[in-house]
Amino acid sequence: MPEEYGNAMAFSPKVCRIMLGGAPLRIHEIEGDVRPPVTGEVPTLNYLAYGTSITHGIAATGPHLTYVAQVAQRLNADLINLGLAGAAHCEFEISDYIAARKDWHFAILEISVNMLGAGFSLDEFYERVSYMVNTVAGSDTSRPVACITIYPHHRDFSDSFNAPDQKGSTEEYRQRLRNAVSACPHPNVHLFEGPDILQEVSGLTTDLLHPSDNGMIQMGENLARKLKPLISSDH
Repeated sequence: MPEEYGNAMAFSPKVCRIMLGGAPLRIHEIEGDVRPPVTGEVPTLNYLAYGTSITHGIAATGPHLTYVAQVAQRLNADLINLGLAGAAHCEFEISDYIAARKDWHFAILEISVNMLGAGFSLDEFYERVSYMVNTVAGSDTSRPVACITIYPHHRDFSDSFNAPDQKGSTEEYRQRLRNAVSACPHPNVHLFEGPDILQEVSGLTTDLLHPSDNGMIQMGENLARKLKPLISSDH
């Protein structure tokens, strides 16, 4: 592609990214006329997304259609996707890992529908969530951290969908995250409501948990709109 066609793009058309699908893979060697990107070929703004398989993008038909990738596209940012399918239990080790990274300018924390069915009590949920929010935000208070309450899903529609080990309602878990954000002393913490980001049940797939492509796009649009005022104009 001629250079002039890529002038308005966040990434240079020369840049290629290897996307790993999740299966074990070992790269032995890369051959050819390749080099790492240089300044000006990739965005200056990096953002980190933590969450469940929803953030990982399990039901999106392509990596560019995950809602976090849609946010990156709209904000001209480079995405670090730490979606952990089947996990995202606000593990203390993950909190420490995210906080220790110096390569992101803002972060979103999707917290966390997977903890409802995993047997975590409301008090255990609050303990882990509080640690994550305070640790990640406290690592550098110049970096905005947006915490997102549980997205709409099947448990919102009927109690019959509740897991046997679930210790409270979805709304009670959402409230615990609100409480943790309210108690956090750091000024860079923000709360977004999941139902304000995914606003239509038609945006879910048939499992009533994972968003479809249409749902992902809607989430990307709404989340980018909320994040934009928080991002420093310096980047």
